[in-house]
Amino acid sequence: MVCIGMLVVHLLFDRENLEEAVLDSLSIIIAVVLCVSVGSFNNYQKEKQYLSLYRVSEDNKYVKHSTFAIEIK
Repeated sequence: MVCIGMLVVHLLFDRENLEEAVLDSLSIIIAVVLCVSVGSFNNYQKEKQYLSLYRVSEDNKYVKHSTFAIEIK
């Protein structure tokens, strides 16, 4: 939102440096989108890994010992 506001202010009041303002605004927007995308992808991968480990732990409810098995609840 700030980048869009900055761009609008440059459009209205500072037409001399318009090309530079557009480039600055777009580069900030691209950087923010990139950071959010990478963070979201990492969180998705962590969630997938957690669910996979949770399913494995749900399947393994017994501790095996050489002489007997104990059920873990």
